[in-house]
Amino acid sequence: MKKAITLNDIACALHLSRNTVSKALNGKYVPAKTRRLVLDTAVRMGYKSFDVIAPEKSAAEEGKILILSSVPLISANYYIYLIRGIMSEAEGHSLEVLQYIFRPNSDLETLKEYIRQFDVNGIICIEFFTRRSADKILSLGIPTVFMDHFYGDEDLNGEYDIVLPDNVNAVRSACKKLIAAGADDFSFIGNPRNCKSFYERFLGMREALYEEGLPYSPELSLTRDNSFPYGSAEALAEAFSRFVRLPDCFVCANDFIALSVIDALKQMKKLHLDKINVLGFDNIPESRLSSPKLSTINIDKQVLGRQAVCTLMDRISNPALQSRTIGIFCNYIQRETTMPLLRSPLV
Repeated sequence: MKKAITLNDIACALHLSRNTVSKALNGKYVPAKTRRLVLDTAVRMGYKSFDVIAPEKSAAEEGKILILSSVPLISANYYIYLIRGIMSEAEGHSLEVLQYIFRPNSDLETLKEYIRQFDVNGIICIEFFTRRSADKILSLGIPTVFMDHFYGDEDLNGEYDIVLPDNVNAVRSACKKLIAAGADDFSFIGNPRNCKSFYERFLGMREALYEEGLPYSPELSLTRDNSFPYGSAEALAEAFSRFVRLPDCFVCANDFIALSVIDALKQMKKLHLDKINVLGFDNIPESRLSSPKLSTINIDKQVLGRQAVCTLMDRISNPALQSRTIGIFCNYIQRETTMPLLRSPLV
């Protein structure tokens, strides 16, 4: 009589633990490659009924996901790390990753044909910050994860989720540290309506002021729309020269803007680090290389990318789930632009 194949036999053949084999055969989480290896071996060895009926693959295994962006991603370090996280997590689940640039004037029908041709199971969207672009993507009827989102998205419904930094808590915490060091005049630099993250960073600063009993002075902030050249030190210096006074702390929507603020203050000969703080967000490589080194809020871009893949897999497997917004923990990094304040007046 032929000996029945056991879990131990499969584990020994694959040099895996019995527990891992058991999880794979009972539908519990193991990496997709491991699950497929265990299932294939069970079929080959004739484990129970696996030699007759091969298990079906789940919808979120060995499929294709599409990174859809409105801009080329390879040019910015932030996106390089983000994509690295997406690719790493996708590989662990045997997912093939495709990339496609979909600009505001791109043809939706061409994108539909691409998705149909390559049998795309889900989409990760990067840099889509208008309702019109989000509506176009959701009209495709495919499970979608947005990396950040447009400002004012509360009434949007569909098979989608949002993954982004935990902006409010991160900025609120950093601002409260600066308040404890003596700052009480805060400025926000950037367009809060640019995207959900920028708005939440603005709210984080406002919440810190409210909790500490400090007023918000809008005349010290620069929150104009995206027609303003926030990357121009000259334009920023000209705008700051019209302020009734300079604040103790410039809270910037991202590091790119913060680095321009530093250059503007240098031009004005007002970069006195014992009196003025500049805080960025994102911890891009340039923040460590600037002079002075920029204090910022760090978001692990690879963790952000991996979470996007996990969230998309969950959405693919459970399309009826209520839409979710998932925030990833961020940490404050103090460098040279947020030194403890000395309460001497500006001149």
